[in-house]
Amino acid sequence: MSIGTFFHHIGTFLLLAAFALLIVPDVTAPSAHHLSLFRTTSNYISTSILNYASGNPVIDFGSFGYCVRIIPEPGSPRLPAPEICYNDGVGYSPADAINGVSGSPGRAAARLTKTFVLIPLATAAAFIAALLALLSSLRPSRWASVLAVGVSALAFCLALVAFVCGMVAVAAVRAGLRDAGTSVRAYYGAGMWALLAALICSLLGSGLEPGSQFAKAG
Repeated sequence: MSIGTFFHHIGTFLLLAAFALLIVPDVTAPSAHHLSLFRTTSNYISTSILNYASGNPVIDFGSFGYCVRIIPEPGSPRLPAPEICYNDGVGYSPADAINGVSGSPGRAAARLTKTFVLIPLATAAAFIAALLALLSSLRPSRWASVLAVGVSALAFCLALVAFVCGMVAVAAVRAGLRDAGTSVRAYYGAGMWALLAALICSLLGSGLEPGSQFAKAG
């Protein structure tokens, strides 16, 4: 096996890994209730959805909605409150779930969540890129390899826009919470970290995928 072919196989593996990683943000809340792009927590009840006397509210925000759950305080005889999920489709307002995020930060966060629709589009593009890379591995083809790189670049761009907008949305939520002086805290979720890992894999895979073709050209 030549060095070029070795790098080509590594690139194919990375493109497959990018596709697999992009599935994680696809299935965030409300699909998988405890999986999120970002999450807010508080030491007291501070949601506009649930009115529960004792417990710590956790809100998991995903690609197309969010889920609210209450974790009872340690030693509390209360049972966990029923989890409530909202599927608003393309775009939703975090301010509808969190007290204290209103005004400009709330409106900005709501607009930015509309870009999360790009994540499944990036996943579809990553799948096509990985499929083309596999085909070029099984039956060496310069065109399949070049197309794989092109489609992977498209997936990278789509995922990058969603990732940056997700980071800005979290920053807007944090700004709103800070201005309101609440104890609610916002954190990045597993979906955002998986999205970042997919971006890295897609970028590296796109660079290594045509390795065998370049080696032949040399």
